[in-house]
Amino acid sequence: VVNANVTLYAKWISGDAVTYTVTFNSNGGSDVPSQQVEEGGKVLQPTAPTLDGHTFAGWYSNAALTTAWGFATDVVNANVTLYAKWESSTGIADGGSAEERNSLRVYPNPTTGELTVESEGAEMLLYTLSGTLLERTLSSSLNLSSYPNGIYLLKAGNKTAKVVKQ
Repeated sequence: VVNANVTLYAKWISGDAVTYTVTFNSNGGSDVPSQQVEEGGKVLQPTAPTLDGHTFAGWYSNAALTTAWGFATDVVNANVTLYAKWESSTGIADGGSAEERNSLRVYPNPTTGELTVESEGAEMLLYTLSGTLLERTLSSSLNLSSYPNGIYLLKAGNKTAKVVKQ
């Protein structure tokens, strides 16, 4: 309702606005749609993806999952891929030292090649984070030299370990 003189001002936006694509890599979790964000804009925080046996632990701007994305503070000035970080909700061993966690021991981790695995005699399955099966074995060791550097999941029975190949 207008009860007095009002001046309205037009806001002009250049037809040449630059937009970038923000892609969400859910690292084996449910799909998250990409977003188009104007240069200098902020990403809208999407609904968290899901992954059986895991709890979503946030979005990261690097595949090594060391730099968390700040939806309230970080701006987009190029195409960006954000990576999902997962934590176990069922006792998954995340690698690290040769500590035994839930009867699955993996060392050295990170590794540059040969990996020793101690489990309760279960068949071992090596997966990419996206869920692609790479190797199946009953051996107590795996040679990862032929695989690219990255993070893999090693499953033995109902136990899983995150394995880092450097």
